[in-house]
Amino acid sequence: MILNDTVSTYEQVEATIEVDELDRRSDIFKALGDRNRLKLLYLLMDGEKCVSDLLPFFDILQPTVSIHLLMLQDLGLLKARRDGRRRYYSLASEDVLIQLDRFCERIDRAIPRK
Repeated sequence: MILNDTVSTYEQVEATIEVDELDRRSDIFKALGDRNRLKLLYLLMDGEKCVSDLLPFFDILQPTVSIHLLMLQDLGLLKARRDGRRRYYSLASEDVLIQLDRFCERIDRAIPRK
């Protein structure tokens, strides 16, 4: 955990967390905050797939799916390999989704639903 005590001011946050780390975490939350990108991660749980394997699960165009995959790859959440003209994507670590699910469960317990 990056914050040990309750933080009451912006200056304390800056002193406790490096700005680069805040930016990285913000980028990860933005990526995970998009329904399509989150869905891609869950679809890749059972192994690598190319865009054409993933496309039937979405109501968006192939280039948009590819852009989402590249964003997740740039953040280090996915890895890709090329086989001829196709790129196959897989989770960089299955632990990411396990930890994400645990985090969401803890948040659900901490924050009452409306």
